[in-house]
Amino acid sequence: MAELVAAPPLAEKAVTRGAVVLEAVQRQAVLRLRLLAQDASAVRRVEEALGRGLPATGDVVTVDGCRLAGCAPGDWLLLDADRLHDESPIDAALHLQARLGAAAATVTSDGLVTLRIGGGERHRLLARGTTMDVGAVRPGHCARTRFAGVAAVLVAESDAMLLLAARPHAAYLWRWCHEALV
Repeated sequence: MAELVAAPPLAEKAVTRGAVVLEAVQRQAVLRLRLLAQDASAVRRVEEALGRGLPATGDVVTVDGCRLAGCAPGDWLLLDADRLHDESPIDAALHLQARLGAAAATVTSDGLVTLRIGGGERHRLLARGTTMDVGAVRPGHCARTRFAGVAAVLVAESDAMLLLAARPHAAYLWRWCHEALV
């Protein structure tokens, strides 16, 4: 059983069809930060711990080589969290938790799957999976949506879109995207 937990959610190779590239991002360290957005003192402590202001909902900022995505009021995802102070994700969470008080910093890496959808025609694939205008999600921004019927967070990069969803949906999302490429 331990081998299943330690295994990446997808061991698929990147697939290219036309001008779309689909790949599973392996071992991305992700922390979830949650606090009451109206708690000014908690917000100040988090901003001091990170060394910068928290992004508004829908925005993504860079913190020490990590990306901090504002998913909802009081809810942020810290992507590539292992780059924060060169700590493991668990150490980074503990470091932040010690300064947060009632707020929470939780390692969610093992609970999420991340797909990178790239290439010049990626918006066509993305548009098939959601009713939102994915073209409006530009680099430096993110959005919560349902993609192929699954709750997901989209994070725009300069040449791709990251799709983060709950790990149990990994195989389904991979297959859905793979079939939608045809």
